[in-house]
Amino acid sequence: NHPAMLIGVCVCMRESPDLCLHCYVHIGKDRFMDVEFNGTFFVNTEEDDDYAGFVFNYQSNKRFVVVAWKKTNQTYSVRTPFVSRAMSGIQIKVVDSRSGPGAMLRNALWKTGNTYKEVRTIWYDTNFVGWEYKKAYRWNLKYRADNGCMRLKFFSGATQIVDSGCVCDNTIVGGKLGVFAFSQAHVIWSNIKYSCLTDSQCEPDSSIGRTSRR
Repeated sequence: NHPAMLIGVCVCMRESPDLCLHCYVHIGKDRFMDVEFNGTFFVNTEEDDDYAGFVFNYQSNKRFVVVAWKKTNQTYSVRTPFVSRAMSGIQIKVVDSRSGPGAMLRNALWKTGNTYKEVRTIWYDTNFVGWEYKKAYRWNLKYRADNGCMRLKFFSGATQIVDSGCVCDNTIVGGKLGVFAFSQAHVIWSNIKYSCLTDSQCEPDSSIGRTSRR
């Protein structure tokens, strides 16, 4: 139950080394079921407008849940195997990929929406607020494995940017934690901590937010 800093290894999302520069996760060593996960990210540049965030329930590079925040609306530059459109804002995506690391998963991760047997977007911020350059954003995630329910909050200073409410999906239950970036350079993650939750701490408030269950 003792909070600790993440220590991990880079996991490329494609066999081709060049894509490691575009889409990657950095994964911790410990596995969790019920967990509270906190951290901060900061984009230390005024270039590009892509994804930054974190992952949880990581089981392999084909199966994990990602919280991805896009700065602007954008169509991915590589239009094969399909045209992939990303919307600005915070998104929660379940990656349960049949194809595994490669072009299909790359474009499916970029897309805001669902790609059959690859990625499903189970929640997104309907205000479509993008992140800003050189501004720190703090997240708080609580996840409970027995019912697959999670609650995500993001803050800038004392200002709450988003509260997902209770979102439930039991496709992937438990796993490792990590950080995520897709085509966005100069992302700095800091103050990353996690702790196991008791049942009372992890009980979601079902009276708020929207719920999505597979």
